[in-house]
Amino acid sequence: MEHGIRNIIYPLIREWASRGSIKRLYRNPRGVPVGILWDTNSFTELMSYEQDVLSFESKALDYVCFDEPMPKPIYTANMARLVDRGGYAWGAMTLIGTGDKDSPFNTNWMWIYEDLYLSGLEDPNTEIFVFDTYDNKYLRKEDVDLFAASLSEEEKAARLHGQFIHLMGRVHPVFERRSPWVVPAVTIPFDWPIYESIDVNPGRYHAYLQATVSPKGQIIFCEELWFKGTLDDFAGKIHELRDGKTPIWTVIDHNAYIIESSSRTCMASELQRLGVVCQPAHKGAESVFAGINKVNTLLKLNPETENPNIVIMSHLTNCIYQMYNYCWGKANKPLNKNADMPDSLRYLVIMNPTHTGTSCTVINKSKLPKRYY
Repeated sequence: MEHGIRNIIYPLIREWASRGSIKRLYRNPRGVPVGILWDTNSFTELMSYEQDVLSFESKALDYVCFDEPMPKPIYTANMARLVDRGGYAWGAMTLIGTGDKDSPFNTNWMWIYEDLYLSGLEDPNTEIFVFDTYDNKYLRKEDVDLFAASLSEEEKAARLHGQFIHLMGRVHPVFERRSPWVVPAVTIPFDWPIYESIDVNPGRYHAYLQATVSPKGQIIFCEELWFKGTLDDFAGKIHELRDGKTPIWTVIDHNAYIIESSSRTCMASELQRLGVVCQPAHKGAESVFAGINKVNTLLKLNPETENPNIVIMSHLTNCIYQMYNYCWGKANKPLNKNADMPDSLRYLVIMNPTHTGTSCTVINKSKLPKRYY
């Protein structure tokens, strides 16, 4: 990082600064420029991401400029220094890396995508600019073409077109967070069937999806839970979303059938005791890939209707987010990050839900624990 300051950042500042505007240059014991006093008596600090986060604290600032993806603690420290003077921050970066959990990508690039880029798209105080190398009028197209020929498709996405490279490895690349894959929330007709899928994670968030199937066979995901708490409370929330209807079936991840040594029971049995009767999801050596392929096939636009055969209602924000950000990792396996909702969706789809034409029956409330009615 000090190499970047010495050989890139400071030479560029010298190139852009007008003659005589640098009043004094400060260097550290290694000779690296660390500060510039200007003829206006303004002061510029030159710092690197190698430095301890505490070195970024304390002083009030008017402006901060980040070069390349920054660690989140350093970003937070600098943003705190802008508050006193109502300052501004800029950042310029090439978003290269991998989706591997062991990569620095997940500590620098991923948080930038989630906390800055996605939020910034809707934040009036944030402006986002995506530049394409081919739009740079100071570069010859033939030179860019020569450089592009040496890049992989993923590298081209980041280095040439300014895209987040991890999204090139999306498990469900057809899915987009807009129409026709995301549809407005509407009330499902009472006589349409409902199906459920659950992915339980002890000590973490439990995922729940509810879907129906239209008379034309379109699978519509209409309710979700992203819940951290006891199974009793989780079951209670499921009954609330059922709203008096009983599902055709409820499918659950096989992990729910693991017997816990302390309680000598399993989560599937506990949910059954609480009125949520489940059956295990299809599991096998190829079930994950078969399920992903089936989901991706149904996400493609049906040429007859010009709509996908899987849609998600717009209020299912966790499902939409995870479906879009679910990515491949090493050895052609999906990453665990953002996997819970896509797993639940896959469990349900692979069970082939249909529009049966029969009315959903009303739950006999007398057979439920009293707390649920």
